[in-house]
Amino acid sequence: MIDVHDRRALDITPPPCSDLFLVQTPVDFDLPWNSAINAVVPVTPDSDDVRRVGGLFPSYKSGIAVENYLLLNFQKEARAFENYPLSWSRHSGLETTDLREVLAIQDTLKKKWGIHGFPQGLGSVKAYIVATATCSWREEVCVCRVSWGEEFHDKARLWSVNDLKHPRAWFAFRIPSHISRSDLLPPPLFLANTSD
Repeated sequence: MIDVHDRRALDITPPPCSDLFLVQTPVDFDLPWNSAINAVVPVTPDSDDVRRVGGLFPSYKSGIAVENYLLLNFQKEARAFENYPLSWSRHSGLETTDLREVLAIQDTLKKKWGIHGFPQGLGSVKAYIVATATCSWREEVCVCRVSWGEEFHDKARLWSVNDLKHPRAWFAFRIPSHISRSDLLPPPLFLANTSD
């Protein structure tokens, strides 16, 4: 395990009062949108808007690839999506993710830790992994997210960015190869609490 102070793992500086979680997982970028939803969160209603927006999120590559991801959470202090998680990720050179990637992340975490999804029991209550690529839908800027926990069935949903100020939201970003060091990223890896 990499100590949170060992910055050789990632050439980025985490925001204050945040938790980081690193996950390496295979992603099938050719899997049709609704097939990806059905494979991981099949109870997502057929009528939900998240099933209608796949064409707004083209895959950034083709085939099946193993990718490194960073999940960012601000604990009890909710932050506006555009003003902090997204701007921080751009400054750090991270890339946004779509629902296919977030579904692959959740599938990997659940295989590792079961319904809890994360260590420290985060999944024992309502939690979200948020795909960070945005789309315009019904005159709102939206993202896709996946929820799970013991309180309810896992579902994929479309979420307005105005509603993203949630302390249990984990924002998913792709780590490009030029800032990750694969030999220092054994999957999955919890980096620890970086509270000031």
